[in-house]
Formats: sequence, structure tokens, C-alpha cells
Amino acid sequence: MIMSFFVLAQQISGDIRASLSAGRSADQALDDLLAATRARAVGIWRHTDKRLLRIGFRAAADMAPGVKEQFAAATESVSLEQTGLGIVKSFVNEAPAIVTLTNDRYTAGTSESWLARFQARQSLAVPIRQADCIVGVLAISTANELRPESLAWQVIVGVAAMLGQVIDEASCTEGNCESAR
Repeated sequence: MIMSFFVLAQQISGDIRASLSAGRSADQALDDLLAATRARAVGIWRHTDKRLLRIGFRAAADMAPGVKEQFAAATESVSLEQTGLGIVKSFVNEAPAIVTLTNDRYTAGTSESWLARFQARQSLAVPIRQADCIVGVLAISTANELRPESLAWQVIVGVAAMLGQVIDEASCTEGNCESAR
């Protein structure tokens, strides 16, 4: 299993890298990641000017009408002050952030509200690093419980670890690392 998640992470990160480097959408690679992890949704953001800019998002085909579009619009550009979102928590804390939908009560615009709309149970957001700098975030929402030993967790962490060089190398040189802290 260790080899399979590593090979899968390597393949998907390579496909994302090739797409983004060529100025193309990473949709196919994100669809592959969605399928491999059996996720409800997956997204990738890069950091710039105290914001996270979405560079890719894919969702399960059976998601309720309008939810994908609403999420895409709401997360196109996310302020680092939106601490109710796992992607922001992951970036700011420089560590994976896991969010679990525990009941019917949640605040609109938070990760919990999106989990409910995605018909998901948990989300995992993982920082994308380039050297000592966080340059982006990769996130997954799934109906299954995520644990460090699960394939989905290992693949997401592996892909994020391999994407540091491709996510806008200018992020570290623009002074973004210092502005995030």
C-alpha cells in the first residue's frame, strides 16, 4: 500500500505540474485525484497578496445542482482572515487542517457549511510548501472519515508535498511568506 499511494501521488502531482506549467487547466488531474480518493470535492489554491486564489476545483458528479458553482464563486479568492475555512487554517497554521461535520448547526460560509452541502463528512486541507515557504493549499472533502493511515490522507499529503515547485514559484520571492506570519 505504501508504494501504491506514493506512485499515485507522484502520477497526480506530475499531471498537475504538467498542466499548470503549460498554462492549462488541471481539471483532468483533479478528476483523477477525486476518483482515486473517492472524494466529494477537491481543490487547489495558491497564495498571493494575503489571499488564496483557487487554481482548480472538481466535485462529484452527483453533487446537488448549483453547489459546485456556488463553491467555486465563493472560493475564487479567499482572504486569509476567513478563518472558518480549513484552507485558511492550514495556510495560517502551516499544518494540515481537518474539519468534521458533527451536527446540523454550522455557520454559513464555513467549512462545515460546505461539507453539509457537499454531502461530505470531513475535509482535509494540506499546505503546499516550497522550501520554508507555504505557497498554496490542497484540500479534499469526503464522505468517509479521514485518518493519517487512510489512502486518501496519504495521497493528499503526498501530492501536496510534490507540488511545491510548480505552484507559482514567485510566491516565495514576492514576500508572501513574511506577510502570512
